[in-house]
Amino acid sequence: MLGFQWPLYYSVESCQEMEAICFGLHPRIGEHSILQQIQGLPGIIRLLAQFLLQPPARMEDKFYTMMAGSDVLLSPSLKAVSGKRGAVRESRCSMAAAGIKSVDAGLSRWTVECSGHSWAVGIVADGKWAELSGENWSHDWPFVGGGFGHGIGLVKRRSVVFLSARTYGGAVIDQDLSSSIKKDATRFGIVLDMDRARVFFEVDGKKIAGSSFEHIDTLDQYRLVASLPEPESSVMLS
Repeated sequence: MLGFQWPLYYSVESCQEMEAICFGLHPRIGEHSILQQIQGLPGIIRLLAQFLLQPPARMEDKFYTMMAGSDVLLSPSLKAVSGKRGAVRESRCSMAAAGIKSVDAGLSRWTVECSGHSWAVGIVADGKWAELSGENWSHDWPFVGGGFGHGIGLVKRRSVVFLSARTYGGAVIDQDLSSSIKKDATRFGIVLDMDRARVFFEVDGKKIAGSSFEHIDTLDQYRLVASLPEPESSVMLS
């Protein structure tokens, strides 16, 4: 109605507030509203929306040393992770690193810079990290893919980028998204919407078509996870 993408980019609570304001500004529905005096003012709804609608909260995060595998290397600032040269790469978890902060409510966004031929970024439930950590000598990569592992990830394997997901015995997804992403893209976003029980991915600030995964378990909490299979690849939080 207003050119705003309410269902995707704004919190449920702020959308509900905006809808209530719109009713109050309607010339018939809001006939006796306290907002009656500003009904019909040009651009009033758009102006109010700019103040009321809440976009995803920016996650100020770092990688957690206690949740970094033996085959990855964290930067001194803990803001970046890369593959370790000469690593054995024995399991999914050994090539992964998770963030410090867990999210159990609201609308949040992590922004990362990804480089190299192969990398994976996404989220994993705290309740599934132990299972991921317990997987030994699988030699598989990344943290989720092909119906194995756990979490929801955007995965780049050489020239192919795809969405992969496996959560709580539910849907298993490996969906090619390469046609929606420029080959030289490096800036990606992970948007977690606990109120709507979903996660989706962005490239250069725009939602990647087909990257949304619905019906995540909102009884758990989630954190950022990245996976690097080679020293030439890295993920940096921004």
